[in-house]
Amino acid sequence: MPGGERLVVANGGERTESESRDVVNKRELQPSLAFLNAGSGEVENRIELARELRNLSIRHLACAPDGEIVVGCQFKGDPLNIVQLVGILVPDGETVLLNMPEDDLVSMANYVGSVSLDRSGVIIAATSPRGNVVALWDRASRRYLGRRRMPDVCGPARDSGTFLVTSGNAGVKLTTVERRTLERVGGDLDRWVWDNHALSLA
Repeated sequence: MPGGERLVVANGGERTESESRDVVNKRELQPSLAFLNAGSGEVENRIELARELRNLSIRHLACAPDGEIVVGCQFKGDPLNIVQLVGILVPDGETVLLNMPEDDLVSMANYVGSVSLDRSGVIIAATSPRGNVVALWDRASRRYLGRRRMPDVCGPARDSGTFLVTSGNAGVKLTTVERRTLERVGGDLDRWVWDNHALSLA
Protein backbone atom coordinates (compact mmCIF):
# COMPACT_ATOMS: atom_id res chain seq x y z
CA MET A 1 0.00 0.00 0.00
CA PRO A 2 1.13 3.64 -0.41
CA GLY A 3 3.51 4.57 2.38
CA GLY A 4 4.82 1.04 2.79
CA GLU A 5 3.30 0.44 6.24
CA ARG A 6 0.50 -1.91 5.16
CA LEU A 7 0.15 -4.83 2.79
CA VAL A 8 -3.06 -5.88 1.08
CA VAL A 9 -3.58 -9.55 0.26
CA ALA A 10 -6.24 -10.99 -2.05
CA ASN A 11 -8.01 -14.12 -0.86
CA GLY A 12 -9.68 -15.96 -3.73
CA GLY A 13 -12.23 -17.45 -1.34
CA GLU A 14 -11.95 -21.05 -2.52
CA ARG A 15 -11.48 -23.83 0.01
CA THR A 16 -9.82 -26.90 -1.46
CA GLU A 17 -9.49 -30.51 -0.38
CA SER A 18 -5.87 -30.99 0.66
CA GLU A 19 -5.03 -34.01 -1.50
CA SER A 20 -7.13 -33.57 -4.64
CA ARG A 21 -7.23 -29.74 -4.59
CA ASP A 22 -10.92 -30.00 -5.50
CA VAL A 23 -12.90 -26.89 -4.51
CA VAL A 24 -15.31 -27.79 -1.69
CA ASN A 25 -17.25 -24.51 -1.47
CA LYS A 26 -18.09 -23.87 -5.13
CA ARG A 27 -21.48 -22.34 -4.35
CA GLU A 28 -20.32 -20.13 -1.50
CA LEU A 29 -16.91 -18.61 -2.05
CA GLN A 30 -15.56 -16.17 0.53
CA PRO A 31 -13.43 -13.72 -1.47
CA SER A 32 -11.86 -10.96 0.62
CA LEU A 33 -9.04 -8.48 0.98
CA ALA A 34 -6.90 -8.60 4.11
CA PHE A 35 -4.92 -5.57 5.25
CA LEU A 36 -1.75 -6.47 7.15
CA ASN A 37 0.68 -4.43 9.20
CA ALA A 38 3.89 -4.69 7.16
CA GLY A 39 6.06 -4.80 10.28
CA SER A 40 4.21 -7.27 12.46
CA GLY A 41 2.15 -9.20 9.92
CA GLU A 42 -0.96 -8.62 12.04
CA VAL A 43 -4.27 -8.51 10.14
CA GLU A 44 -5.66 -5.03 10.80
CA ASN A 45 -8.78 -5.25 8.66
CA ARG A 46 -10.58 -7.69 6.39
CA ILE A 47 -13.12 -6.75 3.74
CA GLU A 48 -15.35 -9.35 2.10
CA LEU A 49 -17.12 -8.84 -1.19
CA ALA A 50 -20.88 -8.30 -0.96
CA ARG A 51 -22.97 -11.48 -0.95
CA GLU A 52 -24.15 -10.91 -4.53
CA LEU A 53 -20.50 -10.93 -5.64
CA ARG A 54 -19.53 -14.13 -3.83
CA ASN A 55 -18.93 -16.01 -7.10
CA LEU A 56 -16.12 -13.62 -7.98
CA SER A 57 -12.79 -15.04 -6.85
CA ILE A 58 -10.31 -12.19 -6.28
CA ARG A 59 -7.02 -13.11 -7.95
CA HIS A 60 -4.99 -10.01 -8.70
CA LEU A 61 -4.42 -6.52 -7.29
CA ALA A 62 -2.92 -3.16 -8.17
CA CYS A 63 -2.60 -0.29 -5.66
CA ALA A 64 -3.07 3.31 -6.74
CA PRO A 65 -1.12 6.19 -5.13
CA ASP A 66 -4.28 7.45 -3.39
CA GLY A 67 -5.02 4.09 -1.75
CA GLU A 68 -7.67 2.80 -4.14
CA ILE A 69 -7.18 -0.87 -4.98
CA VAL A 70 -7.91 -2.36 -8.38
CA VAL A 71 -9.07 -5.98 -8.22
CA GLY A 72 -9.12 -8.54 -11.02
CA CYS A 73 -11.41 -11.52 -10.59
CA GLN A 74 -12.33 -14.87 -12.04
CA PHE A 75 -16.02 -15.79 -12.10
CA LYS A 76 -16.71 -19.20 -10.54
CA GLY A 77 -20.50 -19.32 -10.96
CA ASP A 78 -22.66 -20.60 -13.82
CA PRO A 79 -20.42 -20.35 -16.92
CA LEU A 80 -23.42 -19.15 -18.94
CA ASN A 81 -23.57 -16.00 -16.78
CA ILE A 82 -21.40 -13.07 -17.77
CA VAL A 83 -20.39 -10.65 -15.00
CA GLN A 84 -18.05 -7.69 -14.58
CA LEU A 85 -14.58 -8.91 -13.58
CA VAL A 86 -12.61 -5.76 -12.73
CA GLY A 87 -13.39 -3.45 -9.83
CA ILE A 88 -12.05 -0.79 -7.53
CA LEU A 89 -12.08 -0.98 -3.75
CA VAL A 90 -12.38 2.61 -2.54
CA PRO A 91 -10.99 3.64 0.88
CA ASP A 92 -14.39 3.39 2.64
CA GLY A 93 -14.57 -0.31 1.72
CA GLU A 94 -17.08 -0.14 -1.12
CA THR A 95 -16.38 -2.20 -4.25
CA VAL A 96 -17.20 -0.50 -7.54
CA LEU A 97 -17.29 -2.84 -10.55
CA LEU A 98 -16.09 -1.33 -13.83
CA ASN A 99 -18.48 -1.59 -16.76
CA MET A 100 -17.63 -2.57 -20.30
CA PRO A 101 -19.80 -3.39 -23.33
CA GLU A 102 -21.33 -6.85 -23.31
CA ASP A 103 -19.45 -8.09 -26.38
CA ASP A 104 -16.14 -7.00 -24.87
CA LEU A 105 -17.06 -8.52 -21.51
CA VAL A 106 -17.93 -11.85 -23.16
CA SER A 107 -14.50 -11.80 -24.80
CA MET A 108 -12.87 -11.88 -21.32
CA ALA A 109 -14.19 -15.46 -20.88
CA ASN A 110 -14.99 -14.84 -17.18
CA TYR A 111 -11.25 -14.81 -16.43
CA VAL A 112 -8.79 -12.06 -15.55
CA GLY A 113 -5.16 -13.14 -15.57
CA SER A 114 -3.61 -9.96 -14.18
CA VAL A 115 -4.26 -6.25 -13.53
CA SER A 116 -1.94 -3.26 -13.53
CA LEU A 117 -1.96 0.54 -13.33
CA ASP A 118 0.22 2.72 -15.50
CA ARG A 119 2.94 4.69 -13.74
CA SER A 120 0.64 7.69 -13.23
CA GLY A 121 -2.01 5.52 -11.58
CA VAL A 122 -4.60 6.78 -14.06
CA ILE A 123 -5.00 3.94 -16.57
CA ILE A 124 -6.03 0.39 -15.61
CA ALA A 125 -5.12 -2.63 -17.72
CA ALA A 126 -6.66 -6.07 -17.21
CA THR A 127 -5.58 -9.10 -19.21
CA SER A 128 -7.42 -12.30 -20.08
CA PRO A 129 -5.26 -15.13 -21.44
CA ARG A 130 -8.38 -17.24 -21.97
CA GLY A 131 -10.06 -14.47 -23.90
CA ASN A 132 -6.90 -13.23 -25.64
CA VAL A 133 -7.58 -9.58 -24.79
CA VAL A 134 -6.23 -6.59 -22.86
CA ALA A 135 -8.94 -4.22 -21.56
CA LEU A 136 -8.31 -0.61 -20.46
CA TRP A 137 -10.15 1.85 -18.19
CA ASP A 138 -9.66 5.39 -16.90
CA ARG A 139 -9.56 5.00 -13.11
CA ALA A 140 -10.78 8.49 -12.19
CA SER A 141 -13.85 8.51 -14.43
CA ARG A 142 -14.33 4.69 -14.38
CA ARG A 143 -14.70 5.00 -18.17
CA TYR A 144 -13.98 1.99 -20.38
CA LEU A 145 -11.30 2.74 -22.98
CA GLY A 146 -11.49 -0.36 -25.16
CA ARG A 147 -9.69 -3.63 -25.69
CA ARG A 148 -6.73 -4.93 -27.66
CA ARG A 149 -6.38 -8.49 -28.94
CA MET A 150 -3.30 -10.63 -28.28
CA PRO A 151 -3.12 -14.45 -28.04
CA ASP A 152 -2.59 -15.85 -24.52
CA VAL A 153 -1.86 -12.38 -23.11
CA CYS A 154 -1.39 -12.22 -19.36
CA GLY A 155 1.51 -10.18 -17.94
CA PRO A 156 1.10 -6.38 -18.01
CA ALA A 157 3.99 -4.14 -16.90
CA ARG A 158 3.49 -0.41 -16.65
CA ASP A 159 4.94 2.84 -17.85
CA SER A 160 3.32 6.29 -18.17
CA GLY A 161 0.29 5.75 -20.41
CA THR A 162 1.85 2.59 -21.82
CA PHE A 163 1.76 -1.10 -20.94
CA LEU A 164 4.17 -3.79 -21.98
CA VAL A 165 2.19 -7.04 -22.26
CA THR A 166 3.53 -10.56 -22.48
CA SER A 167 2.13 -13.71 -24.06
CA GLY A 168 2.71 -17.43 -23.81
CA ASN A 169 2.95 -17.69 -27.60
CA ALA A 170 3.10 -14.20 -29.14
CA GLY A 171 6.12 -12.55 -27.54
CA VAL A 172 6.02 -9.09 -26.01
CA LYS A 173 4.15 -6.01 -27.25
CA LEU A 174 3.35 -2.44 -26.24
CA THR A 175 -0.14 -0.97 -25.97
CA THR A 176 -1.35 2.54 -25.26
CA VAL A 177 -4.74 4.19 -24.90
CA GLU A 178 -4.22 6.15 -28.12
CA ARG A 179 -3.21 3.29 -30.42
CA ARG A 180 -5.76 0.60 -31.27
CA THR A 181 -3.03 -1.79 -32.39
CA LEU A 182 -0.27 -3.46 -30.39
CA GLU A 183 3.32 -2.65 -31.27
CA ARG A 184 5.91 -5.40 -31.39
CA VAL A 185 8.94 -4.98 -29.17
CA GLY A 186 10.95 -7.58 -31.08
CA GLY A 187 14.50 -8.66 -30.38
CA ASP A 188 15.30 -11.39 -27.90
CA LEU A 189 12.09 -10.82 -25.94
CA ASP A 190 10.05 -12.49 -28.68
CA ARG A 191 12.13 -15.66 -28.39
CA TRP A 192 10.78 -16.51 -24.94
CA VAL A 193 7.58 -18.16 -23.75
CA TRP A 194 6.15 -15.85 -21.08
CA ASP A 195 4.17 -17.00 -18.06
CA ASN A 196 1.46 -15.17 -16.11
CA HIS A 197 2.88 -11.92 -14.74
CA ALA A 198 5.28 -9.08 -15.46
CA LEU A 199 6.60 -6.32 -13.22
CA SER A 200 8.18 -2.99 -14.06
CA LEU A 201 11.24 -2.16 -11.93
CA ALA A 202 12.17 1.51 -11.55
